[in-house]
Amino acid sequence: MFCNQCGNELNPGVSFCPKCGHPVNAASSNGAAAGGANQFTVTFTRENQWFAINPAIKIVVDDRDEYHVDNGKSIRVPMAEGIHNVVFKCGIRNKVIDLTVQRDLELHLKWNRITGSLMVN
Repeated sequence: MFCNQCGNELNPGVSFCPKCGHPVNAASSNGAAAGGANQFTVTFTRENQWFAINPAIKIVVDDRDEYHVDNGKSIRVPMAEGIHNVVFKCGIRNKVIDLTVQRDLELHLKWNRITGSLMVN
């Protein structure tokens, strides 16, 4: 089970995320989304880059859930099976993808400081 706010892995039975304090909604994090859709984990891993300024990459899923991944860190986000609109933001640059979730996934993120572009693999 993972926090819907920050993606932190949670111990069973907790009411609040120990990392961000967000209330845990057992109904949405029990392994199945509303309507019976399968629930999977998408891991966003940000490459460890050495710059004087390393802002977090903001991730917005379906214009609803917002996460941040810091330099050299990973977060795990629970997502129901299906197609999700995912927006990545860093500085003034945005990258938008439609992500098809049919299994657990891992995406690697890199911010090109020179061009300002975001790369998602």
